[in-house]
Formats: sequence, C-alpha cells, structure tokens
Amino acid sequence: MISQDEYFIGVTLISVLLAIVLLIFLNRYRRDNTRLRETEGKLRQNEQELQSSLAVTERQAQELQVLNQVRTTLARELDLSALIRTVVEVTPQTFGYTQVSLYLLEGGDLMLQHQVGYDSVIERIPITEGVSGRVV
Repeated sequence: MISQDEYFIGVTLISVLLAIVLLIFLNRYRRDNTRLRETEGKLRQNEQELQSSLAVTERQAQELQVLNQVRTTLARELDLSALIRTVVEVTPQTFGYTQVSLYLLEGGDLMLQHQVGYDSVIERIPITEGVSGRVV
C-alpha cells in the first residue's frame, strides 16, 4: 500500500512532468508557427515577384507583336504612308490606347500623317510652340 506522502509525491512528479511536456510542446508549436509565418511571407513575396515578371513579359509580348506587324508591313510595302498607317492602327489594338497619332517633321512644323481616336485633329504643330516644340 502507498502512503499518502508517496501518493502526493507521485502526483506532484506527474504534474511537473506534464508541465514540462506541455512547455516543450508549446515551444515547438511556437517555433513551427514562426517558421510557417516566415514561409507564408516568402511565398507572398515570391507571388508578387512572379506577378511583376508576368506583367513585364506580357508587355514585352505586346511590343513584339507590334514590331512583328510593322516588320511584316515593311517587307510587303515600301510606301511610307502604309507603314505609318499600320503603326498607328496596330498600337491601340495591342496596348488598348484610345488615341494615337504620328507626326513627321517637315520644315519647321510637325505634320500629321495618321491618327486614330481623336475628335479634334491638329494637322500641323509648329516646332516653336508648346510641349511638342520643346521636345523637338
């Protein structure tokens, strides 16, 4: 038969052992949870980098599409106006722009060659005026 003191010591030892096991379990859980959060953060960062790379790649593919269409037109046409028309019309289709125009420098003015989407068209822009003039 076990005495009361022995019983109390046994229960106390079991309680202490259970507390130690619980502390070990909680410490491991906390470490695992920290690693999980770090891994999730890295995954989110990788996803953002992949999305950014995808956007750049899509933009490059669009640019290559325009260049291919212009190259094809150059191979078929020697007419500069046909090339200009192709460039102006392909650009909004590819990039979703609503307004595109192309001007060539003739003398002291920029002369409109072709445009898409403008309600009010400026046929001639003097290079001595405005933002375009400062750029030229």
